[in-house]
Amino acid sequence: MAAEQNIKTQETSLYEVVDLLWRRKTLILVCLAGILLPISIANFTLPPVYESQTTIIFEQSREPIAAFDVSDAFSRKSYIVNQIEEIKARTLAEEVAQKLDPETAAQILKDQGRGLSDAGRHQILAQRIKKGISAEPIRDSDVILIKFQGPTPASAARAVNLVAETVKERSSKVKREQASSTRKFIEVQLPAVEAGLAKAEDAIKGFKSRNQVVSLSDEAREVLSRMTEIDKMYAVTVTQKMALEKKLEAIYSKLDYKADFSEGGSKMTSGAVADSLRKSLLDLQIEATQLSIKGYPPEHPQIYKLNKQIEATKNKLVEELANISKGGQAKPMPEMSDLLAQIPPLQIELISLEARELAIRDFSSGYESDLSKLPYKELELTRLLRAKDVNENIYKMLLEKYEEAKITEAGKIGNVRVIDPAKEPLSPIKPRKALNLLIGLVVGLVLGIGLSFFLDSMDNSVKTAEEIETTFGIPVLGLIPSIQSEDPRRKKRNGRDEISKIASTLVTKYTPRSPISEAYRAIRTNIQFSKIDAPLRSIVVTSAAPSEGKSTTVANLAFTTALAGAKTLLIDADLRRPVVHSLFGLEREPGMTNILAERLAPEKVIKPSGVENLDILTCGAIPPNPSELLGSQRMKELVQQLKGKYDLVLFDSPPVITVTDTAVLSNQVEGVVLVVLSHGTDRRALARAKSLLSNVNANILGSILNKIDLTGIGSSYDYYYHYHYYYYSDDGQKVKRKGRFWDILRPGGRRG
Repeated sequence: MAAEQNIKTQETSLYEVVDLLWRRKTLILVCLAGILLPISIANFTLPPVYESQTTIIFEQSREPIAAFDVSDAFSRKSYIVNQIEEIKARTLAEEVAQKLDPETAAQILKDQGRGLSDAGRHQILAQRIKKGISAEPIRDSDVILIKFQGPTPASAARAVNLVAETVKERSSKVKREQASSTRKFIEVQLPAVEAGLAKAEDAIKGFKSRNQVVSLSDEAREVLSRMTEIDKMYAVTVTQKMALEKKLEAIYSKLDYKADFSEGGSKMTSGAVADSLRKSLLDLQIEATQLSIKGYPPEHPQIYKLNKQIEATKNKLVEELANISKGGQAKPMPEMSDLLAQIPPLQIELISLEARELAIRDFSSGYESDLSKLPYKELELTRLLRAKDVNENIYKMLLEKYEEAKITEAGKIGNVRVIDPAKEPLSPIKPRKALNLLIGLVVGLVLGIGLSFFLDSMDNSVKTAEEIETTFGIPVLGLIPSIQSEDPRRKKRNGRDEISKIASTLVTKYTPRSPISEAYRAIRTNIQFSKIDAPLRSIVVTSAAPSEGKSTTVANLAFTTALAGAKTLLIDADLRRPVVHSLFGLEREPGMTNILAERLAPEKVIKPSGVENLDILTCGAIPPNPSELLGSQRMKELVQQLKGKYDLVLFDSPPVITVTDTAVLSNQVEGVVLVVLSHGTDRRALARAKSLLSNVNANILGSILNKIDLTGIGSSYDYYYHYHYYYYSDDGQKVKRKGRFWDILRPGGRRG
C-alpha cells in the first residue's frame, strides 16, 4: 500500500511539473524567441571567419664551438614558450604585413584603412594580423601549432604560411649571426695561436741543434704525454670560457647592459638558494673533472652519477635564477625575453667551465713537480714539445671550427622546419550556426523553465481541489471548467461591459446539456447530500475576494435546481455591488431592501425569472448601512418566511474578507458555499475567509473550484476530462469529443 501511494505521489509530482510547463508555455516560447531571434540574426549577418593552421618544429642544433651551443642548457619548455611569444609579437606581424600580396592584404583589411596613408594602412593590417595569430605547443614535443583567422579561406592560409616562413627566416638569421660571431672570434684567435705554434716549433729546432738532443727518455715521454693531454683539456676549457664570455658580452650589449668579468665571469644576481646551488655545482664539476683526468671513462658508474647530479643542479639553478629575474622586473617584450632567457644557462655553463679550469690547473701542478725531477735538457725539451703540441691541437681545432662557421654563415639553415603547410579551410569556424542555435535553444528553454518555476513559486494562489481539501480542510463540492461566452447576443463589441460578460456565462440557461452544465448539476447533487437528515433550504454562496465567479456560480446553480423541479428563489444579498437583476434583465427596485425598510410584502417584490420554478429577489435600493440591515430581526424573519415558501433559497452575498455582510448573513442560513477561483484566489485570503466564517459559527458546506483549465497537458483533472469524454449536444444527439494529441501522456493513454 505504501509503495502504491509512493508511486502515485511521484506520478502526481511529474504531472504537476508538466502541467506547470504547459500553463507557462507562452512565457517559455517568449524566452525562446527572445534568445533565438538575435542569435539567428547574428548567424546570418556576422561575416564568416575562416581558420587555417600549420605546424613547425624547433630542431636542436650544434654550434661550431661547444661554448656557443646552449641548447642543452636551455629548458626546452621555456624555449618553446619564448618562441610562441615571439610568434605572437607585434614585430613579426609587421614583417608578415610587409610580405603580404596586395590581394590578400585587401581581403584582411576589407573596408578598413580607406583614405589613410600607406603607413596607416600597414599599421592597421599589422594589428589585424597580430589579432588573428594564435600559437600553442604540442604536448611533450618541440612542435608548435600556429593558427590564423581571416575573412576568406585564401587569406587565412596565405597569412599563416607567411607567419611560418617568417619564423623560419628569423631562425636562419639568428643562426647566421651566431655563426658570424663564432667566425669573428676564431679570426681573432687564429693569428695568435699560429704565431705561438711557429714560435714553439722554432724553439724546439734551436734547442735540438744547440744541445744535440734528438729524443726523450721513456720516463720523459710518459710525463710529456700526460702533460700534453692535460694542457689540451685546459686549452679547450679556456677557449670555451672565452667564447662564453664573448657571447654574454654580445647579449649584454643588446640589452644595453655592461658586463663585468673582472671578478669572475660567473658573477650573477642570486639569493641564498642560488648561492647554495652554485657551490654544489662547483664541487660536483671539480670532482667529475678530476676523475676524467685520471682516466675514468664517461660510462663509468661514478662519472655517470656525477653527470646526472650536475645536470639536475643546473636545472634547479636555471629555475631559481629565472624566478629571481621575474620577481625583480616587469614583463619584458618578447625579443628582450628571449635574450634574458639565454643569460642564466650561459652563466651556469661559465660556472662549470671555471670549476673545470680550476680542477685541471690543480691536477697539472702535480705533474709539474714530476717534470722538475727530469734532467735539465730533457726537462727543457719536454716543455718545448708540450707547448708545441698544445698550440698545434688548438690550431687544428680552430681551423676546423672556422670552416664550419663559414659554411653555416653562408647557408640559410635554421633550426625551424615546417611540418605541415596550411591549406585553405573548407568551412568557416565562425559563426557556428548550428551550435549557436543549439546553445540558444538550451539557454532559452532553461531561462523559460526557470522563470516558470520562479513565477510559480511566487504564485500564492490556490490551484487544485486537493490543495483546498488537504491545506484548508474544506470539502470540494464540485469543479467548474473555464466558461467561454456562448451567447453572442449578449456580448458587447467594446468588451467592457462586465454585466454582459457575466450574463454570457449562464451556460445552464443557454447550453443545458453541455459538460459545464453537468458540473453544476453535480454540485447541486453534492449540496443536497451534504445534509442527509433534512434537506437544505437556505444557502449563501460567497467568495473570499471579488471577481472569483460567485455571481455566475449562484446563478447557474439556481438554474440547475429549478430545472430539477425544485422551487428556487435567488436573492441578491450583495447590497454594495448587486448584479443579479442585470443577469436576468430585471429592474433593481423594488427589492430586498425595500421589504426590510418599507415592510413591503415579499410577494409584491419577488419577480419571475422567465424560467419555470425560479424566482428572483433583487437587491433593491442600496442602503447606507448594509451590515446592520442584514443582521436585523426583520431579515431573520424574512429568511424564515421565504424558506417556508421555497424548496431552496440561494443568496448571492459580498466577498467575505471585503465586508462583514456575509459573516452577518451566514449565521441566519443553513449553510455557506465558498467559490474559489483556480489560480486566482490567494491562499491567505481563503484562510482568512474560513477563519471569519468559523468565528460566527457558520456552517461551511464546502467549496466550488471555479474556472479550472482542462486543456493542459498535465491537467490535474484527468478524471473529470474522461467523465465528460462523451456528452450531449444541444439537440440531444450524443457526440464523442475528439481526442487530443497529448492524451497518450495521461495515465492509461486514450480512453473511449
